[in-house]
Amino acid sequence: MYCIVIPSARRSLLLQCTFAALVCCIFVPGTCSADNSKQAALPLLQEGNNELDEGDVFTNSIGMKLELIKPGSFMMGAVSDADNENPVHKVTLTKPFYIGVCEVTQQQYEKVMGTNPSRYKGPRYPVDTVSWIDAHEFCQRLSEVENRPYRLPTEAEWEYACRSGTATEYYWGDELDARYAWTDDSNPHDVGTKLPNAWGLHDMSGNVWEWCADWYDWYDTSHPYDDRTTQGDPQSDPKGPSNGQGRVLRGGSWRNIAWCSRSAYRRRGFPLSQQSGYGFRIVLDSKTTGAVHLQIDPISERAKRLYNELDGHDVLTNSVGMKLKLIKPGSFVMGSWSGHNQTPVRKTLTKSFYIGVCEVTQQQYEKVMGANPSRFNGSRRPVDSVSWNDANEFCRRLSETENRPYRLPAEVEWECACRAGTTTDYYWGNKPDDRYAWTEHNSSYIVHDVGTRLPNAWGLHDMSGNVWEWCADMYVDYSRRRTSQNDPKRRSNEPFRVLRGGSWYDALGGLTMCRSTSRTGGPQVSRLGHHVGFRIVLDSN
Repeated sequence: MYCIVIPSARRSLLLQCTFAALVCCIFVPGTCSADNSKQAALPLLQEGNNELDEGDVFTNSIGMKLELIKPGSFMMGAVSDADNENPVHKVTLTKPFYIGVCEVTQQQYEKVMGTNPSRYKGPRYPVDTVSWIDAHEFCQRLSEVENRPYRLPTEAEWEYACRSGTATEYYWGDELDARYAWTDDSNPHDVGTKLPNAWGLHDMSGNVWEWCADWYDWYDTSHPYDDRTTQGDPQSDPKGPSNGQGRVLRGGSWRNIAWCSRSAYRRRGFPLSQQSGYGFRIVLDSKTTGAVHLQIDPISERAKRLYNELDGHDVLTNSVGMKLKLIKPGSFVMGSWSGHNQTPVRKTLTKSFYIGVCEVTQQQYEKVMGANPSRFNGSRRPVDSVSWNDANEFCRRLSETENRPYRLPAEVEWECACRAGTTTDYYWGNKPDDRYAWTEHNSSYIVHDVGTRLPNAWGLHDMSGNVWEWCADMYVDYSRRRTSQNDPKRRSNEPFRVLRGGSWYDALGGLTMCRSTSRTGGPQVSRLGHHVGFRIVLDSN
């Protein structure tokens, strides 16, 4: 995955730090009210019965056992030389929850997802080579099957369950004990074959890294890092920062030295990263009754009507049912002083052009190309997992069919159409607004039908979020171009092509990839992932 991130000043410092980070947790005697004694597994719930009994172990529909973890308090953080372990702070978990006794196995993953991505095969091995997105989607699908809201654990829940009341380096003591963890090995092993912790959980140390729900960040920047003994502010049911550069991974793995499997050790991983040491375990809230209801967003329904009612001389509908909006000539200031590679430059477009009202859908792509490469299938969803070459070939084939010269938009055309006459961070204003864009905040980490968010002032949907959109240009810093250009020519000798608009996995707010000016690049031959698509342009004459 090639991606140029726009970090804040503080995250720039993070990127200079080591990729792996440490977190320690000191248990405060007497503050933990949890009593997690083991009991026999409950029988499978009958169909339609969604209420969990108050037993300590629950067995779900795919044979996964989950242990009840009761509320309690503990001290999170460590007196350590690592900045991101400070400060020590009290954490209180106020609600009980169930957590997997073991990591999700390949057999369980395949039952839910229909596939097994693991590099090291074995039905009782933990599933590996899964991204944070994959783990999140597993939880969603299992939730739909059982009508119970499964999820990934928060980082605080994970460490609380891992430590199981201990204050030592590992949940069995301060020295490595090979009876408890698979570390520094040549491959993963069957889950549950090492001794459990005090609350009956296996492999919280070693075997595979485990994804947590939280964005990764240092704990508390309000205290100086050189004061190792400062105690941070207490927290209740923390869920981590609202956005970040990666998701939390805990527990270490079979391929890491034992030190990485300490109860306190933490690192971050890119949400789309799939490595052979990455797996997960899941959580279910203990008070789970009734079905999981998916709320119909009235904004989506309104946006659909606006999309379907578009008509007039400035809208063209082509042979595959795609609507394109006429964009008239004009000038605007392209770029922003607030982001990398976005130095403002005044641009003038002297010719009008049509641009897709929405991103190219899977149905439209398949009509032209005869195939659908998308990870998230749905006829009205934008096509994803396409390279720049794929998008360019789509334009070529559609051009031959209709005898019209379709193409990808120039980057200047894309931003002009996105801004729709605005000068704000987003085409609706300077503050995030979920009504206009599918992003990390509201997407549930999947793509959505096009045209279900509100359009910009010129009637274009999803210019922010849903999927990244390829542009015709080679990627280059604005500062390397002339300060003012009329219909600027596209460069042809740079290694990357431009991507615009952000996607369903990008955060909304701050210096994010979903602003009107945000830009990145990728090699034109690469299918960068299930968050990249495109929209097309047709010259008006």
